[in-house]
Amino acid sequence: MKAGLDGEHLRVALERKKNGGRSEEVVLGLQHSVPGLSGVVPSRLQVSCSGEASSSQLSGHCSGDVSLRPFESPAVMSLNGSLLAHGCKSSLIGHVSSGEAFTHIHFHTFCGLHNHLEAQLQHSWPLLKQLGIARENLIRVSTTGGDAPRARLELTTGPCSMMADGDVRTESNTTQTNWTLSLGNHCPILEKAGFPQSLATRGSLRVGPCNGDLTMALQSDEGDAQVHLATSCRQKPLVQGSLHHSFRPLSRLGLPPSSAIHLQAGLGPASQSSLTLQVGQCRLQGRMELQPRNRTQWVLETESDCELLQDLGIPTLMHLNGSAQVAGCQVKLLCTLLAGGQAAFLELRGACQPHLTIRAIFRHTLPALWAIPEETKLSFQAGKQTKFQLDLKLRSGTCEIQANGDLQLEKKFQWRGLVENSCKVLQALGAPGRIDGSGYVVVNSMDLDAQVLVTVDDSTLRGLLILKATETHQELDMLFTHNLPEALHFGIPAQTLVDVTTVRSNNSYRRTIRFGMDSKQISEELSFTQQSDYISLNYKIRHNVPTLQALGVEDKIDLQVSLDHQAVKNLSGRAQYGSGIIIFGGQSQSTAVRHSWSGTLWHNWPVLLRCGLPESLQVRMYLQGTSSNIDSSVNILVGQTSLNYTMSCSYTRRRMAFSCWSRHNSRALRQGTGYPEVVGLTVVLQAQETQTQGSVDIQGGDRTVSVDVAALTALELNGTLELAAHLRHTVPILRQLGLPFTTQLLFQEILAASEMKTSLEVTCESETSLLIHVRGRNQPLSKELHVTSQQHLSFLLNHFPRRAKLSTKVSYSMSETKSMIAVDLEKHHFHVATKLTFTASNLTQVTELMHTIPQLKMIPWEMVLMTTYQKANGTRNIQQFILWDGQEFKFIGSYTGLFPKFSRSERIQVELVHPLSIPFPQHSKITVTLLHSVQSHQDNLVIEWNSKEQVVLSSSLKLGKDQVHGQVVFAHPFNLSWSHMEARGLAEKRGRKYSQQVQLAWNRGKPINFQFSWADRSELPSPAGKAVSLHPQDSSRNS
Repeated sequence: MKAGLDGEHLRVALERKKNGGRSEEVVLGLQHSVPGLSGVVPSRLQVSCSGEASSSQLSGHCSGDVSLRPFESPAVMSLNGSLLAHGCKSSLIGHVSSGEAFTHIHFHTFCGLHNHLEAQLQHSWPLLKQLGIARENLIRVSTTGGDAPRARLELTTGPCSMMADGDVRTESNTTQTNWTLSLGNHCPILEKAGFPQSLATRGSLRVGPCNGDLTMALQSDEGDAQVHLATSCRQKPLVQGSLHHSFRPLSRLGLPPSSAIHLQAGLGPASQSSLTLQVGQCRLQGRMELQPRNRTQWVLETESDCELLQDLGIPTLMHLNGSAQVAGCQVKLLCTLLAGGQAAFLELRGACQPHLTIRAIFRHTLPALWAIPEETKLSFQAGKQTKFQLDLKLRSGTCEIQANGDLQLEKKFQWRGLVENSCKVLQALGAPGRIDGSGYVVVNSMDLDAQVLVTVDDSTLRGLLILKATETHQELDMLFTHNLPEALHFGIPAQTLVDVTTVRSNNSYRRTIRFGMDSKQISEELSFTQQSDYISLNYKIRHNVPTLQALGVEDKIDLQVSLDHQAVKNLSGRAQYGSGIIIFGGQSQSTAVRHSWSGTLWHNWPVLLRCGLPESLQVRMYLQGTSSNIDSSVNILVGQTSLNYTMSCSYTRRRMAFSCWSRHNSRALRQGTGYPEVVGLTVVLQAQETQTQGSVDIQGGDRTVSVDVAALTALELNGTLELAAHLRHTVPILRQLGLPFTTQLLFQEILAASEMKTSLEVTCESETSLLIHVRGRNQPLSKELHVTSQQHLSFLLNHFPRRAKLSTKVSYSMSETKSMIAVDLEKHHFHVATKLTFTASNLTQVTELMHTIPQLKMIPWEMVLMTTYQKANGTRNIQQFILWDGQEFKFIGSYTGLFPKFSRSERIQVELVHPLSIPFPQHSKITVTLLHSVQSHQDNLVIEWNSKEQVVLSSSLKLGKDQVHGQVVFAHPFNLSWSHMEARGLAEKRGRKYSQQVQLAWNRGKPINFQFSWADRSELPSPAGKAVSLHPQDSSRNS
């Protein structure tokens, strides 16, 4: 599609073609110079995509360039990829490039006994580098199943590379499992963080019915570590373990080189359990005893000074005892800690009847707990009467916190809570002094109503949610308000409003959406009405958001469309985008004999005006008439410019008339293209019994073109056809193109049973310019055609001669066929003659060609081709002779045998003779002889050139009762290390003795003999008595 107006142009091209099979190609091109489209549509766009799709493969390739400015070098991006998936085997390759930047992706997986996954990413994009993605990235995972599973992981990203390799093995007939794991690290970042470059672990696990054993060892460039843990349950449950290490990271954490643990549990109702933990020089012991009445008493103490606890600020000599007792719904816990002459006491009591009650007291004089007051009390109570209630009191020193609340779950979900904080320390850290909150949620089958109110000191947060839904009405109201300074600081608006309402019926639908944040508002209204003969659509958007205005979304958007499809169909619409308005309408009316259409358009959009769309446009069109008379009119009004088209057509039994007129008052159309203000076309066709007349009149301003045609026909077979045509015009440009002001054409054709005559005469301005005669004859055994022409038309003289003649003739009989074609073009000619003679066993064809046309220099000036085929006495001969501009070519071939069946004697001979100066011999011959019988086979191949046998290949095979004899001889003249080779073989059997002889010779030298013999000396039925002997001759030893 092309469009142009006042020097501005727009061109769009789209091409789709199939390259065969499932391959397709799509090419899209766009180019324009319209200022109104600059910055919106690229001035130049060229995209080409080709691909192939099948049930198992999908491939494609796209390339193109986009230019946003007329003189900017286009940016080119190329995307290539392939995807192959079959079962659990897949391969994905992708490559994206633009200039010198590229991205390459490779993903490959396969599964089975060996599973493998490999993913690779390479790129040179600056944007990906800014996101922290390295230029080279690789991950490779491989696993092996079976009795000894094994896994390997390789990870590379930029300068960092890591490797992990491990396996798991299970000892046969045991419950022991062994494993190994090795890690390799070559990453500078991890090395700086203290991660070792190499790390290897190995271990074993054995689990039995009553015991278990775990052993682990770690080796790295940072040191070693060994861990052993064993369990037993034969007499008492016992757990023993040890840790020995020289691993520097563990040493930096303060862990001694040697540690041990010993845990023993007792059995029975009054049992005792013990725990011993040895960490370097630190030793910790503990005891626990179960007493009657669900009472438990424990003691935990350290035996010696411990530097590890001192570094952590914990007293080294420490004694902890306590007891716990459970009686029904009551719990009592007492615990006392003694360390360095100081003490700490904890008492906890709890009950669940009639309410859940928890009371706790904590007192201490420990310097390590200086941040905690010397006395702290906690009271908690929860229960249900008419609703759930909760009460909490916490007093620690001078600080006191109280909290209470209630919860109701019947009929509606309603809650209330209050927290009061009188602790100045917590308030200094930002904790509020008072928090008061309440809310409720009411849900039924059609409505949802929820509200929440929270007050934090002087700040308030309020939320409201209402949701109503019926079959025809849905409503959503949400309101959120607050005055929290911290939330305002992070940009959370003080007020957020969402209001959505939809109403629908059988014939209409209406939706309203309103969204607001503080003073910013966005609203949308949509209504749709559909009746049996009427449809309407209204859509509105209003907003005052500066961000949307900066993105090009106007603050006012309207769309109104209505369609009335009664007897008179009316379409009207109005669209507004900001200050731009478009008003359009259309009307359609149809009756039995008249159809009319009309349309109007008015707008004030600057973008459309810059693109060339006028401010106002009106179109009116009608079509009326019956089957024999039709009238139509089209009237287009663009501003003050009008364009009118009228057309009428009438048809009777023997007469048809058609007329078309156009009128306009456009000065630009008249001066820019020369299109006249009034243009008319009239066509009349009238038919009688034996005569047909027609006329065409064209009028454009003061210029006319007239064509009259008259034809006289005879209905009988042996009749005549006469046609006369007259052309008259007054258009100078047609005269400049070679068309005379007056032209007359006369055509006559005479048809008979065996003869035809045709003549064509063209007269231009009272002078004969073209004359053509055609004469044809059709006899039982011959056919002829003769065409002659004479012309002196100026536009044909450079392409066709003044006089020309064409003659063709074909004659045939029972044993002979002749044909001839002759073309005479003034001084040049072209003649071709063919003769074919055939009998029961012979066939001869002769073709002669002669010409003097320089344009056909690739064809010889004179050529004779003769082909002869003969068949006699089981031999078939074919001979072909070619005479090409005085040079003779000859091809002779013969075949002797029962063709196509295979016989005992076959002979093939091919001979070629040519005079050309090419590397191929001028005279060559190939002879193949095949002789076969029941006990003898003889095959020979001989290739001759330059009157000498050059290549000889001969083979023979003789079959006897106990003897087989074979021979192969090959000779050639080529420059190789050997030119002659001969091989003989003999195999014999005499009783239970066997022998084989092979003789090999090349370049007619002394042969090499190989002899093999063996005898079967076994005595039946024993199968172990066979023997084989090898007796090479002296020559074989020397070789």
